[in-house]
Amino acid sequence: VNTLFKKKGYTLTDYKFVDKDKYCDLWYQYQDATWYVRCVVAEKVAAGAVESLHQEMKRLNITKGVVVASTDFAPTANKSAKEKRIVLIDGDLLFEITR
Repeated sequence: VNTLFKKKGYTLTDYKFVDKDKYCDLWYQYQDATWYVRCVVAEKVAAGAVESLHQEMKRLNITKGVVVASTDFAPTANKSAKEKRIVLIDGDLLFEITR
């Protein structure tokens, strides 16, 4: 994921592992904006991953968010992301854009 974002011109500014290594959160700078990227390891990513990212984005005053998963997202996660304007990248899309 980091290689993909770096190729697109994003600069990694910080990262941390969250919730017993359930998530890896990455912060990037791109065109004067901070992007909050959450990488998730789960069989099917639920809305909770999107909701907690959104709460952290609000707390940190960040408006650009992405959730990246190697698998797919539950329908509730897709709905939540659309409402909060968070981009979701599932395993199929991730594979396609890294080819």
